[in-house]
Amino acid sequence: MFANSEFLPWSRYEAARERFTGFARHSPNARLWETLLARAGKTFGLEANRVVSPTWRFLRDRPTVERLFNSASGGFQLQVQGNHLRISQVQPADELVAYVAECPDEEQQALEVLFRRALDPLDALATWPAECFFSEQELQLLGRMSRSDTPPDAPAFGWMPGQDINYGGYVCVIAKLTRLCNLRCVYCHDWAEGPNQTMRFEVLAHLFQRTFTPAEHAVVDLVWHGGEPTLLRPVGILRVLALQRWFRRPGQRIKNILQTNATTLNQDWVELFHHYRFQISVSLDGPASVHDRTRPQVGGRSSFPAVQRGLRLLRGAGLLKGVLMVVTPALVELGPQGLVDFLQAEEVSEVGLLPMRPDNVSPPSPGTYLDQATYVRFLLGVREVLRQSPSRALRVRELEAANRALAGQQSGFCELSGNCVGHFFLAELDGSIAHCDKYIGDPAYTLGNVLQHDFSEIRSNPKTRALWAENQRATALMNTCPHFRYCRGWCPHERYVSQRHEPHASTSCCGLAPLFDALSNPSP
Repeated sequence: MFANSEFLPWSRYEAARERFTGFARHSPNARLWETLLARAGKTFGLEANRVVSPTWRFLRDRPTVERLFNSASGGFQLQVQGNHLRISQVQPADELVAYVAECPDEEQQALEVLFRRALDPLDALATWPAECFFSEQELQLLGRMSRSDTPPDAPAFGWMPGQDINYGGYVCVIAKLTRLCNLRCVYCHDWAEGPNQTMRFEVLAHLFQRTFTPAEHAVVDLVWHGGEPTLLRPVGILRVLALQRWFRRPGQRIKNILQTNATTLNQDWVELFHHYRFQISVSLDGPASVHDRTRPQVGGRSSFPAVQRGLRLLRGAGLLKGVLMVVTPALVELGPQGLVDFLQAEEVSEVGLLPMRPDNVSPPSPGTYLDQATYVRFLLGVREVLRQSPSRALRVRELEAANRALAGQQSGFCELSGNCVGHFFLAELDGSIAHCDKYIGDPAYTLGNVLQHDFSEIRSNPKTRALWAENQRATALMNTCPHFRYCRGWCPHERYVSQRHEPHASTSCCGLAPLFDALSNPSP
């Protein structure tokens, strides 16, 4: 990517686009071609009048074109104004290959750029000049960094922790792009202000190199956290995506998941997220009367109207994966009925409910901690509200995962998936790698740094091995519990918190027994 780039004359690209536009008007697939042309024209602020000649060729090969049209990543089912285009799976590919075969070679070259930009936006970043994304100094750094061409199904290397659930080639990296934030959430331990609160390019480049090059990382979830990641503006997110394109291996599956407070969102953000297939989740703590008590803006002003506006923008574009909500004393006071009514009024179909937890190293101050028993009672209260009104279309992540576990299926939720050490990581601004973002502030869970260590070294170092072994010892004490095969000891951080802040915390039960009792013995 970007190396030894050759530029197409802009006039050639424009002429090819104009000629295909004329052809498309009279095509039986006119609506599809119109949509693809619009997608190819999205620039998101990039310099529009320069095009890098592609090194790949796919438009001459009908099977490749057909695969692109039929793949989820290829964008065959294209979303236009909330509706999905469903076109014949064969005819467009045949029509396109036939059209390209009649074009001179230089026009075919331009059409390669056009359709790559429309069908595979991440790969299409290679058709933009490198200086659109990186400075000369940054390109020099990238030129010195190695990339792997190891195929995704190559055998894994190094020590990998044993698992209760088979994670396969999966890894999840939760990256703190910035600590800057425009909110001041009362329970938040993540935000900071002042200089040097954004991940430096050198750190981000090494993070991607370490994440994408190992053979065992065939499936990668990148979870973008802050602070508030949208404060980096679209150009910052495009730089992130261009780096992914630089380091990713052929066939590697990458999912970008962005957690946002939604206050900065506008139509430009919505179009960028849709174009690059982001999965978006919004942080929201309830109706305004609850939300503004825990998630005010700087200075204490209400943030709820801005969040609600962003939430509705995402929902209208079909981009809203769900809402993450911290169960605070204020939400408990509102009650399960009030919560469900609010979410359904906002047309939220999926919600994750996280218990409010204190800082990892300091004693909890009043109002900063929700004990496990209160949290589980609240979950069961939400379940009861939904049971009494079966028509309510609301999926609660924790309840759905528990029910799947009870049914003998994989829960699909990390907190019920067993020993997660070695597969979930936090990447800090300085390149430090910790086990999961829940352990912020505790040096015992910092396992290495991407500026010095690859993930094989991080997984195999004595500290990581010790954490894994300790979790195995702790969960072994719980395996006589009749629900252990479902909860697998719950999230290790729940045990970490309860042992610090609940003097009489049980070592034989994770705390979810009342939940599984109720789910496995439903009342009439």
